[in-house]
Amino acid sequence: MSFQNFDDPVVFNELQRLAASHRSLNFVIDFTASKASCAFDLDKSALQLALADREQRQGDHNLAQSSLGTRWINIWRPEEQKDIIKVKEFHLLTGSTYSVQLLAGHYGLSTRLALSMCCDPLRAEPAIDPLARTSHVRKVLHPRTWQAYGRSQTQQSKDSDVEGNEKAGEHEHSRRTLDLNHYRVVNEIWHFISVDWGHKYASIGFNQLYGTKPRIDLESAERQHGRPEGRRIWSWLVLCHDGTLISINENPFPYCDTLNEHQQYELNSIRQNLLNVFAQLSMVTDKDQPLNPIMTVQVRAGRKSSMAENQVHEADSPSLLLYYLFDDWYTSYSLVAKSDHEYRRQLNTIREEMFKSAQLSHVHNLHSLGHQLGVLNRVYEGYNLIIERIMNRSQQLNAPSMQMGRSSMSATDSSRETSSVLEQKKLQAEGYGVPISAAAALRFERLKDRIALYALSEIRSCLAEKDSLMSMNFNLVAIKEGSYVESLTRITILLAKITILFIPVSVLAAYFGINFTNQAFTTTQFWIWFAVIFFISVLGLVAFGYLSDTRESGPIYQSLTRTAVETWRAFTGKRANKKKA
Repeated sequence: MSFQNFDDPVVFNELQRLAASHRSLNFVIDFTASKASCAFDLDKSALQLALADREQRQGDHNLAQSSLGTRWINIWRPEEQKDIIKVKEFHLLTGSTYSVQLLAGHYGLSTRLALSMCCDPLRAEPAIDPLARTSHVRKVLHPRTWQAYGRSQTQQSKDSDVEGNEKAGEHEHSRRTLDLNHYRVVNEIWHFISVDWGHKYASIGFNQLYGTKPRIDLESAERQHGRPEGRRIWSWLVLCHDGTLISINENPFPYCDTLNEHQQYELNSIRQNLLNVFAQLSMVTDKDQPLNPIMTVQVRAGRKSSMAENQVHEADSPSLLLYYLFDDWYTSYSLVAKSDHEYRRQLNTIREEMFKSAQLSHVHNLHSLGHQLGVLNRVYEGYNLIIERIMNRSQQLNAPSMQMGRSSMSATDSSRETSSVLEQKKLQAEGYGVPISAAAALRFERLKDRIALYALSEIRSCLAEKDSLMSMNFNLVAIKEGSYVESLTRITILLAKITILFIPVSVLAAYFGINFTNQAFTTTQFWIWFAVIFFISVLGLVAFGYLSDTRESGPIYQSLTRTAVETWRAFTGKRANKKKA
């Protein structure tokens, strides 16, 4: 597709439809304050012409920077477009030769970075033994443990013992040397990040999380190594020296040509931030209804703004585009920032269940939630680390020019010497990386504060609450067990008191049952003595209870007497209320 006017309403609507389609492979947008053009699904030759045209215009010193503008190259399904990413390189592992490539060679991307961008996506793995679900990275890092497990499995078949061990060894060796796929690594290490600098580019790579929520099923959580439930997508953002931004996104549905309704809904959620930035690069959006302030972005110069100082300068557009593609605030808000998010709700549910009946199974649930929150905590710490690296490198790149500006006001001789030193430092610093604009730097600082105040603080609050709930669960279980012990102790003491109470009466009955000579006892005498001895026994038990602190009362259970009194009071109170009614 050739470049079309991005500010035309009819063309814009059609391009928006293509941007939301799973079949779209890439698009290129060139925009300035006065015009914008966009093209979808460029092949190798068309993209090569676009790169050559921009390079030629950049080399024209008479052309103003505002006329050159900003370019956004977005690539979906990179595994199907290796010819426009990779560098001409002989692959030592597979022995294959790649053809002349575009982006990597044009912007000087490192071989490792280019090859990582073009790794084949992972296929869905079949169900296997839970003990064999150990991640491939752990197998590579701990081969002895995995080989011991393989030997224990092969011993089950004596006939194929030797052959099975040889095949297992060859297979393990091949996996250690060949199959350390980039997407396998980032899928198993969600907080994996990449920050790379080159002569003409600055590149960042990170995982973006969509629709993340707690895993309730303990077996599923164990199988996923404590990772939350949701979709993880790896993204590359490359800021180039000529005002070009390249974004490369992992294919969320590899080896799938058509999407069902659920997959299309998930794709729309994944591309929501990208489509929002895409739409607000066109002047057509200015004529529509105003957007939500949170979703409003200012990247293109010339678009309307509520305040004059918020107008975007042409030189700021590439850095601002980098920022807004990195700052997916809507997804972060839905994950952990809002007060009623899934993790907070799940912790509240566990707390309510614990107060009803504390169980040791709650410890397993809290342990699983703690693992998942720990994964999210490391992911957001990785985002902060990316921001710190961007800010520090930008300050290093901008420092020599600032020092050179200050040194121009000094004396002539010293100025020459200082300028030469600063120029040398500037050339050394400019060897790697592309500085970001001051407008983007301010926004990155704000994003770092938001991550710390809203995301990380909420996650760490949930982790602290998880620890307190775990301690409270153990305390409630201990109190529950203590109440059982106290109940058994009360019953034992009650039976002992009843036994002691009737021992004197039994002796009295045995005494009156003896036939003495010339001695006869009447029934009245028996019951008189029975009442006297029984009363003395009761007094003795009460006195013994006070002296030994074993009377029938406790911190949890009430005595039988108090229970009977309160029951009678409640009964009489109900009768009085009925009479009044």
